[in-house]
Amino acid sequence: MLKEFASKWTPEINKRLESFLEEKEQVAKNYGEINEKAFRYMKEMILSGGKRIRPILFIAGYLSQGKEPDEGILDVAVAIELFHNFLLIHDDVIDKDETRRGLPTVWKRFQEELGVDQHTAFSLAISTGDILYAFVVEKLAKARIDPEDRIKVLERFTHTMELTGYGENLDVYLPNLPIEEVDEKWVSLIHELKTGIYTISFPLTLGAELAGADEDTLNALYEYGIDAGIAFQLHDDILGVFGDPKKTGKPVGNDIREGKRTLLLLTAYKNADEEQRRILEEAVGSDDEKKIKQAIKVIEETGAKEYVDRVKKELVDEAIERIKGLDLKNGIDRFLEELAVYLITREK
Repeated sequence: MLKEFASKWTPEINKRLESFLEEKEQVAKNYGEINEKAFRYMKEMILSGGKRIRPILFIAGYLSQGKEPDEGILDVAVAIELFHNFLLIHDDVIDKDETRRGLPTVWKRFQEELGVDQHTAFSLAISTGDILYAFVVEKLAKARIDPEDRIKVLERFTHTMELTGYGENLDVYLPNLPIEEVDEKWVSLIHELKTGIYTISFPLTLGAELAGADEDTLNALYEYGIDAGIAFQLHDDILGVFGDPKKTGKPVGNDIREGKRTLLLLTAYKNADEEQRRILEEAVGSDDEKKIKQAIKVIEETGAKEYVDRVKKELVDEAIERIKGLDLKNGIDRFLEELAVYLITREK
């Protein structure tokens, strides 16, 4: 059912995204060549692919209460995807990522195609992301939904932005601490704020809420999202170290280069002997490919990958258990079960 659901709604979301961006592109052309380029980079990134998980989950939440999405609901779905891409542009600056979906990131395109220094490229990308956030607010303000629902939606968006910001600050700060001082609970909190809530709980429960779901259903869907979201991120961390770059669109070992305090790293360090810890300490935050390969070997040798695999599977089992017994319509219960499994078995 997962593939059928995605094949039905992804083209619909893409069509509406393209239409909205074409309309806004005409405005950008009035403000000079740099803004025309900025818009083009942004537009091409948005339309270059992506799973559209968040708007699809929003629609699924709405369908779960036996209602069919109308134009207003699809307006909100588009805003959710724009919101996601706004955060991606900023995230790529924070992480200094050079590729996204197999293409140069927005900041990297500024650097390569305009020949500017990295600081200028970062600044232009941040401003471009801010423009995209303005599109989110505009799309929500004009969404064809009841005024009371519009206020509710804006509240949910801003609250999610707030929580995502807290998660991002933790994610940025923790690499400044020695590995042994980072507690696993903080890593879990980052995953909850940046992935569980923002990626799954927020869109899924918002859709259900707009369709009139009761409090018990909303709570169950919210908790499902936290468990599935953390599992999603743990699997993402595994792909970042062991995945195929041709499928993930990112080089192997990126999290190690960036010094991110992932559960993989914390577990490996905890289980490592003195020599293995030295290898990890030297590799984390380094661009030395030899050191990164050695660190990956340590992660394997210490059983860290197996541990994280086990944790993510347990979380998915818990997520599926949370929605059992709910009266979800349109086969959304089966959709959510399949989605939870997909999140920890995907290759990109």
